[in-house]
Amino acid sequence: MNSTPTFAAAAGSVWPVVALYVGPYLVCNFWLVLYTWLQHTDVDVPHFEGDDWSLLKGAFMTIDRPYGAVFDFLHHKIGSTHVAHHINHTVSACVLWSPAHWFPYDRVGEVDADP
Repeated sequence: MNSTPTFAAAAGSVWPVVALYVGPYLVCNFWLVLYTWLQHTDVDVPHFEGDDWSLLKGAFMTIDRPYGAVFDFLHHKIGSTHVAHHINHTVSACVLWSPAHWFPYDRVGEVDADP
């Protein structure tokens, strides 16, 4: 696979690189920053300082925001499962909607090894 400078040289201009790499990179990062800002900012969310703040308080002081059927589908409902992500960051948003995540038992007392 060609490197970016080689690709730019072969294309004869830097503009294809900007169009194919830099533009999508900036759009994606803008979207992620905006999404994060919306989930952590609201007039009803208090801000804690010093000894008032704790990890648990911080985890619960985020906003679950559904963004409509299309965005929720395209983003695996990460806007609707954001607080759960702060409680357990190892669980991905798309797994949170799976019944197997919440009920990992095949039979009472036996945990399914691969929920």
